[in-house]
Amino acid sequence: MTPPHSDQNITIATTDPARLGKPSSKGDLAVMSTLKPVVIRRETDSVFHIQAPLMDSKGNLIGMVVEVIPISAVENQDAALKAEENLRNEVQRGIPNSAWMFEDNAK
Repeated sequence: MTPPHSDQNITIATTDPARLGKPSSKGDLAVMSTLKPVVIRRETDSVFHIQAPLMDSKGNLIGMVVEVIPISAVENQDAALKAEENLRNEVQRGIPNSAWMFEDNAK
């Protein structure tokens, strides 16, 4: 996600605190540039690792999202991608613009 008044995309939410505020990786930026999800099946962790572009409610690219879905939770890779897409669409509907992500929206 790129903060207002910045040209550098950074990590703003993660389960790894060491990555917070750090620049996005080249791989992350590549996913954003293609506008297509990337699905990796990780047998060692028994998960589908899905990276996908994140849009605001108006369809503007604002960043990317990563979701990890247990292989046992879905029938196949297509089902994992559909589950991620459904969640991402729900999230995107609630984001009016990228600046909103950096405001105090607690209510």
